[in-house]
Amino acid sequence: EVGWNFTKFLLDRTGRPITAEDAWTLWTPRLTADWRVTDRVMLYASAAKGVKSGGFNTMANIFPEERSFGPETNWTYEGGAKTAWFDGRLVANAALFWVDWTDQQVVAASAAGTNNNFYTNNAARSRSRGVEIDLTAAPADGVDLRLAYTLADAEFRDYQDPDYVTITGFAPTGDVSGLALPRQSRHQIAAGLDLDGDVAAVAGLGWFAGADWLWQ
Repeated sequence: EVGWNFTKFLLDRTGRPITAEDAWTLWTPRLTADWRVTDRVMLYASAAKGVKSGGFNTMANIFPEERSFGPETNWTYEGGAKTAWFDGRLVANAALFWVDWTDQQVVAASAAGTNNNFYTNNAARSRSRGVEIDLTAAPADGVDLRLAYTLADAEFRDYQDPDYVTITGFAPTGDVSGLALPRQSRHQIAAGLDLDGDVAAVAGLGWFAGADWLWQ
């Protein structure tokens, strides 16, 4: 059980000291399986439960029932392949994933006030699915190349957002089910280049340089 008394620090919208108390029990199992098809090719699958602890909201202008929020949990299912080619100079990996969220923690604005009213609450259900591909190559000594691509289709499956209850098309419940999750990029590409070598004129002295590029 976890509790906090903010008497010395914060007051609620009625001028009373903010207190909050709640309790959570967390369990995080994980199952994995892999098959080494050859010395250079491995297939795998996994299922794992992740948990993010609950917490407390300390903004002044929120309702008492909005003071605490529960933990979020997700089951992540993944399957893919890890491979190496050309004596390890090329590594190619690919994976499919599915993340099923329950009680995802999201930020909303309370109707208790017009300022100092943001709080974290729990979306009933969310889902993310997609694919990840990454390549690493060493075409020559001292040269390393990296390229990765991720497709993530992430959306709310069941959530009534308090921010949307007065917006045309979402009123009166603020149902945003089917819309994309905030701060999520559907497509992401990353590339990198590393170079290193020796300074021929000075024994024991080397040099290196690198560059990274990200698009989302």
